[in-house]
Amino acid sequence: MSLPRRSAFTLVELLVVIVILGLLMAMIFPAINRMRETTRETVCRDQMRNVAMAVEVFAEKQNHYPGWKHPFSTKNASGGTVKEYMPWVVPIMEYIDRSDVSDHIKANKPADIQWPYVELLICPSDRAKVDGSGPVLSYVGNAGREDKHESGKPYDYRSNAVFLDLSEPGVKRQTASFIIKADGKANTLLLSENLNANHFGKIADQILESDHCIVYHNSPTAIHRINSTPTASATPIDLARPSSNHRGGANVAMVGGNVRLLSDETDYGTYKSMLRVDDQFNDPDYP
Repeated sequence: MSLPRRSAFTLVELLVVIVILGLLMAMIFPAINRMRETTRETVCRDQMRNVAMAVEVFAEKQNHYPGWKHPFSTKNASGGTVKEYMPWVVPIMEYIDRSDVSDHIKANKPADIQWPYVELLICPSDRAKVDGSGPVLSYVGNAGREDKHESGKPYDYRSNAVFLDLSEPGVKRQTASFIIKADGKANTLLLSENLNANHFGKIADQILESDHCIVYHNSPTAIHRINSTPTASATPIDLARPSSNHRGGANVAMVGGNVRLLSDETDYGTYKSMLRVDDQFNDPDYP
């Protein structure tokens, strides 16, 4: 005698299938997210490499690196040409295929400048800025020691950083030959990620070192470390450090063009050494 043929799953079988599918999804979704983030990290490194190359081309053509406050041509109130201080990002625009931005700035008064969104300057993992607008920024320059604008104190030395405040009288512009003779391009940090970077649509006294740069502090605290979490008491200069949404560190580009992930666990002395162009330089006011 033959058994009756079943035409449907039992409740227990359905539950087993659902549990198996749930387990598979729980394993697959994190893997997909990791793959997506890996892709974003790769794009981020490639973009940073392109920005670093643009800075190097500028330095080769101009025989010096841009300052974090850099004189750039624009129009004054009467329509004449004048040099106005702008962030380091502005003078490299033509070298990242955005000559349209350079031309627009040169042709307009500061109040009439339409600051653009530049996709190359945004790391895909910097999610708060990817879907933003205007002159937002993920990549920042090496400004070395935190500037101390105090009476009787010296300003930037070339031994201190790559990006210097060129609005200050007597500051010598950084050059490739100086870096090569000092610690060398491969040992000197050029660019970094920073989630707290400010937009680059600023002019003259609006520009702060913490907006578009990273620095080192002589008496560092936990907030100054790589990928530190902002606190309510943190100031903008406290947050001028490498940070990203990548796991374990932040991407940095060396002057020589090499891009790599700088670990969260990097010793602060090592980090400071990477920012200083010449570790043998003795600055008595800023050790």
